[in-house]
Amino acid sequence: MTKRTFRHTLVGYAFLLPNIAGFVLFTLGPILFSLGISFFDWNLFSSPVFIDTAHYQTLVSSANSHFWDYFGNSLFFLLVVPVQMAIALMTAYLLNENLKGSVLFKVIFFLPVVVSVVSTAIIWEYVLDTENGLLNGIIAALGGSKIPWLYDSSWIKTGISLMVVWQGSAFGTIIYYAALQGIPDQLYEVATIDGASKWRQFWNITLPLLAPTHFFLGIT
Repeated sequence: MTKRTFRHTLVGYAFLLPNIAGFVLFTLGPILFSLGISFFDWNLFSSPVFIDTAHYQTLVSSANSHFWDYFGNSLFFLLVVPVQMAIALMTAYLLNENLKGSVLFKVIFFLPVVVSVVSTAIIWEYVLDTENGLLNGIIAALGGSKIPWLYDSSWIKTGISLMVVWQGSAFGTIIYYAALQGIPDQLYEVATIDGASKWRQFWNITLPLLAPTHFFLGIT
């Protein structure tokens, strides 16, 4: 590594330092601390007593425990991640094609990122309302029956997932769009000359070069 490259690397890490420090102090640190004290019986006022995995055994084996229900809910919402990423990638890919009116669509698709969580919740409360909600209005217009999105335990996870996908996909669209802008046009030009179709270019050029972005969005 040359001296200039080393200096640029240090500058890069200096810019990353505030985020890294915030992550270690407010995310990674508390997670590791919580994991550590889960093996102790400790009420913060007495000395901690090591009890091995007793808490976990109680959690899983208790007759009144809702652990498996909560675990199932977590797995359900975990499926939201690939859906978010797929929608974000598709949207960013279309926006990157510079189609007519793409500037307007960029504003529309990026809007959920700047809307606060409280505002988002209020908006979707109206969208998912059983009687007068926009979504049920569309379903009724198509001849379907109204769905109690927010009042039925079998539907509420789906309703919340729709809101999460809407907001999360907007963030993913921004990241994917920035990554697509960084892919050299020459790669596509060469592939076109070689006779590669749009789908082949997407599969063999776009997706592999977006691997770091897939990883980042999957983690965050």
